[in-house]
Amino acid sequence: MSFDRLIGQEPLVGAFRKAIRADRLAHALLVVGPPGSGKRTLAREMGKALLCRVGDGDGCDACRDCRLIEHGNHPDFGVFARESEHSLVRIATARALQEALALKPFGGQRKVVVLPEVHLLSEGAANCLLKTLEEPPGDAVVVLLADSAAEILPTILSRCQVLKMAPLSRASMADLLVREHGTPADQAAYAAAMSGGSLGRALELVEADWYDMKRWVVERFSAVTGEDVFAVTDELLARARRPGRTPAAFRQALCRSLDFAAALYRDAACAGAVAPVHADQVECSPRHLGLEVAADIADRVLAAQTHIQANANPGLVLDVLLIEIVNRQAA
Repeated sequence: MSFDRLIGQEPLVGAFRKAIRADRLAHALLVVGPPGSGKRTLAREMGKALLCRVGDGDGCDACRDCRLIEHGNHPDFGVFARESEHSLVRIATARALQEALALKPFGGQRKVVVLPEVHLLSEGAANCLLKTLEEPPGDAVVVLLADSAAEILPTILSRCQVLKMAPLSRASMADLLVREHGTPADQAAYAAAMSGGSLGRALELVEADWYDMKRWVVERFSAVTGEDVFAVTDELLARARRPGRTPAAFRQALCRSLDFAAALYRDAACAGAVAPVHADQVECSPRHLGLEVAADIADRVLAAQTHIQANANPGLVLDVLLIEIVNRQAA
């Protein structure tokens, strides 16, 4: 059945099914979860469950309604996404959703509309959406998606039933990557540990470019000496500064690279206590540093990330960080 695809979301799905069967579903649902956690997949499966005429609180995946939703052309199911060229969800998008809800259902008893990235609503779009939620059509269900409920206007939040996506456990994530995406087990384990429970981020981390970057960071940071500090900085900057990357994306790439370095020293600090993130490069782990020094270096790496995110000169930040690492390792 449809919801069975959503690994690790059993409590949420169970509550949703129960509400459908009892006919006590709210007219507005807010699904909250980090980027890449599967909110859009959940919204699509919700649409199947609500519009399928065969399943009981679930989609059957075989009827005409389920197939149309799967292919994105069901007349009573619409996704009103932010235009890629705009940083916010504009009022035009909210009005299009409003107009779609004003139409009577084409084939069934209700309409289902999805609005992703509600945390990025412009002021005009927020006011338009609020009016829709205040006077919802009786046969409609509005599914809102957001990264965090804390970023949603209280007036909108108060009119929604909030459903929180649960982050996948390391074991579940690694199993999913191996089974569904053919990821080698060692890469799957590292990506699961670094993903924060987000499948989208895990899939990025096992891409060839990011996996190569991860291996390079672990090898170079674990063996850095005073003589090659500046060479390591220059190469890391060059690897992060790729054609087509914006300045913001460049800084994000540097910070993600430093995630790998922080995990290297956390592995060293927790040696023997927990499964290492970089199990595929365990020979690089600087276990000789001991808990206190390794934890201190990990904290310095995270501080460097904060400086880079605050628009400090990334080359200077990396130079200082690597010199501190060399000095702490020598001490």
